Amino acid sequence: MDKIMATVKCDYAGCGWSETIPRDDVPKWHKRNCPKCGNDYIINDAELIGFRIVLALEAVSKEVDPEGKSCREVHIDSAHFRTLNKEVDYDE
Repeated sequence: MDKIMATVKCDYAGCGWSETIPRDDVPKWHKRNCPKCGNDYIINDAELIGFRIVLALEAVSKEVDPEGKSCREVHIDSAHFRTLNKEVDYDE
């Protein structure tokens, strides 16, 4: 079975650093600064939570469709997880 790969990247404008790694190594980038520019964490707390949610959903989907016949590729950008710790005004 082939390894599932993931891309980690720096979100700092103008940096452009990214690296493709085995998906199982994503948590190793938690709270590590960018190796190119030294800015912020590559994977922050909210992004790690989001990553774990995706893994849990994947495990559930395999239980629902163990043969993977209805699976499709989904891309989730880390920016989607930056709002997990913020309150949302649903009236807007």
